[in-house]
Amino acid sequence: MSDSFVKIKVFIWVVIILVILNLLTLGLVWFGKSPGDRRPPPPHPPHPEHVVEFFSKELGWNKDQTQSFKEISLKFFNESENIIDSINGYRKILFENVSNQELTGISPDSITQKIGNLQSRIDSLRFYHFREIEAICNSTEQKEKFKKLLLEFFLPMPLPENIRFGPPMRK
Repeated sequence: MSDSFVKIKVFIWVVIILVILNLLTLGLVWFGKSPGDRRPPPPHPPHPEHVVEFFSKELGWNKDQTQSFKEISLKFFNESENIIDSINGYRKILFENVSNQELTGISPDSITQKIGNLQSRIDSLRFYHFREIEAICNSTEQKEKFKKLLLEFFLPMPLPENIRFGPPMRK
């Protein structure tokens, strides 16, 4: 009987220690970092290698074409990222003032106009980017394949500036 009593005591202590460890772990997760300590995710490369490989394979590009694609894509993503950051900055100003009854110095119409102009710049930049990619193609066959890929994958694709955050819309 005393043997089973010792086993029960050990078991109870093990359970107590595990509960304390779980509570400490949860406390570290919940209270370990303040929201200000969180860093944004590191910037991602403009085109992951699988995208570069996909274009090279589908369009039959050589090494020079693939390298050109990488270079113009880097230029495009740097330019468009700056514009997207500006759009997000204007949206932040706009929505920070939703409950502000006295909009001194802030015109929601002028801010949305600026956002629209920036969005137009992104679309124009994107158009010329795809033209540059098409110019990499050095045969009619490559250009036709690129056009098919563009319509198949990029036309319906969600764009970075349109990605929704928050709960999904109800149907």
